[in-house]
Amino acid sequence: MFDLSEKQKESIWRQYVALFNAKQADPEYWSLKHCNRVLTNLMACRDFSWQVIGITEKALKQYKSQNFKRANKDGITRGHIKPRALTANLVMNKTKHLSLQEFFDVWLMNDKTVLCAKGENKTLLPEYIRFENTENLFNCKDMIVGHRHKEQEIEFLKKLYQIHFGA
Repeated sequence: MFDLSEKQKESIWRQYVALFNAKQADPEYWSLKHCNRVLTNLMACRDFSWQVIGITEKALKQYKSQNFKRANKDGITRGHIKPRALTANLVMNKTKHLSLQEFFDVWLMNDKTVLCAKGENKTLLPEYIRFENTENLFNCKDMIVGHRHKEQEIEFLKKLYQIHFGA
């Protein structure tokens, strides 16, 4: 699904290893909170980042009211199912850094998100409609904020609404 070469994976992994070693050398300076920020930036804005695998009912209904399009400042965002800080903890609080394969396995397994209406991702995520995302819809490749929302995503949301709410 993701177009990530072995060279690119190794490049990202080497940066993770450097951060891991820095944290081992000075854990007070390289706090978990800071490591989380660095890892978030390292792994952001890629087609594999923050894969959307669900949507809250409130967000889907809001999209319906917007004819399934993005509206300026509509507040719809992605919320991580597993908080990023917990994922950072999984890869940073070890006695030895993870292998390249282990790092990507852990990161990609825990980097799943849900589309949420404004405020829904501030604490625990509410119940959501889970879906398969084999087409990598709503990805954030090359985007600083937000996610892709074009005709393919609009059609997907229309079908999803029909399945769950009819009309």
